Amino acid sequence: CKLFRILLAKNICPFICRLLLTMYINQKLRVKWGNAYSEEFMVSNGVKQGGVISPILYCLYIDGLINELKASNVGCFMGGVYAGIFIYADDLKLLAPSVYALRVMLAICQNYAAKYDVKFNDKSQLIVFKPKEDNIICPTVTINGAKLQAVHSITHLGHIINEDIFKCDA
Repeated sequence: CKLFRILLAKNICPFICRLLLTMYINQKLRVKWGNAYSEEFMVSNGVKQGGVISPILYCLYIDGLINELKASNVGCFMGGVYAGIFIYADDLKLLAPSVYALRVMLAICQNYAAKYDVKFNDKSQLIVFKPKEDNIICPTVTINGAKLQAVHSITHLGHIINEDIFKCDA
């Protein structure tokens, strides 16, 4: 129901909301594995994976997180434009100028996740950390009690992001 409250708050036509609500309340799925099919089962949360409208619904659902991070005024900026969060589908990257800023941003994400039943994949949470001096170790940063793993680089949408901004993957 949280998604539909968000849709109504964004002035989406109530008839469209009612149609979507009916579709989602009565949603049944089956799993196919090879040539075998499971029994039908009811789905009670999430947007339908592979559904044509699912990316739009997810964007509307996660938009509140983007707005909360932006309103916090914590994170990176490019020419006065907020660039503290990059999202493509369900792939989310936070950009913070300091460990303190990252911790504040992660707290905002945790609160949003708790309020809107969003789950962060604890297997893919990484932090790229570049200290100003070589002898400094990466401080501990956590989300939902799970420590973020420090790495030297990550791949985002096919591009390698390194701790050294002068390295590039081109």
